[in-house]
Amino acid sequence: MATSDATGMSSDFRVGTVLGRSLSVLQQSFVSFAALALVMSLPTLLSDFGVGAKQPSAVQGGAVPTMPIQHLPPGYLAGFGIAMLFWVLLFALCQPAIVYGAFLTMRSGGFGLGAALARALRRFFPVLGTAIVLGLLTGLATILLVIPGVIVYLMCYVAVAVCVVEGLGPIGSIGRSAELTKGFRWKLFGLSICLVLLNVVSFALRAIFLSIGGPTVGAILSAVVSIVIIAYGLIVHAVAYHDLRVAKEGIDIEQLAAVFD
Repeated sequence: MATSDATGMSSDFRVGTVLGRSLSVLQQSFVSFAALALVMSLPTLLSDFGVGAKQPSAVQGGAVPTMPIQHLPPGYLAGFGIAMLFWVLLFALCQPAIVYGAFLTMRSGGFGLGAALARALRRFFPVLGTAIVLGLLTGLATILLVIPGVIVYLMCYVAVAVCVVEGLGPIGSIGRSAELTKGFRWKLFGLSICLVLLNVVSFALRAIFLSIGGPTVGAILSAVVSIVIIAYGLIVHAVAYHDLRVAKEGIDIEQLAAVFD
C-alpha cells in the first residue's frame, strides 16, 4: 500500500502521477518555462527559419531530407557541429533553471525567471560536465547494443536533477542517479515511452502545420509545439527525481526545495 509524505503526496512512484504533476507544474509557470525552452530551442529554430527556408523542397509535406552526405552544402557538417555545441551549452544553462523552477513551483506555485537563471549559472559547469559524460556513456552503450544504451539511460535518468539539487559533480551525480532509479527502472522506461509517444504526436502535428500553413506559418506553429514539448519533458525529469526521493527516502518538497533558499 502506498504511503504519503508530509505534503500528502503518494510515496509510491507512479508514472501517471509524474506525468500529471509535471503538466500541472508547466501550467502554473507556463510563461517562464516556455521562455527557457525557447532559449534552449534556438539552434533548431535558427535552422528551421534559416537553412530550412533556403531548401523548401527538403521539407515539402513534412518529408525528411535524404541528401547524400557528399552532396551537402559546403560547411554544412561544420555548422551542424557548432549548432550541437551551442545546444549543449544552452542545455547546461536552461535545464538547471527548469529544475529550480519545477521545485519552486511545486512548493509555492511559481518562480522568477531571473532567479532561476542565476541559480543555473552556479551549476553551469557541473551540469555541462554531467551532460557530456551522460552523452558519452549512453552513446558508447548504444553502439555496443541498443539494450545497454537504454539501461544506461534509465540509470542516469535523474543525474542532471541530482547535480542541481544535491550539488554533486558529474560522476557523483550519475552514481546517485543509479542509486535512486534502482527498483524503478521499468516504471522510468514506461515514463520514457510516454514521452516518446508525445514526441511522435508533436512531429505529426508539425508535419500537418507545414502542409496546411505553408513554410512560414507552419514553422511558427511547429516551433510553439516544440517549445511546449521540450519544457514538459524537462519538467518530467525534475518531477521524477522528486518522486523518487519521496518514494525511497520519505523526503518532502519543503526539504528538497530548501537547498535553493
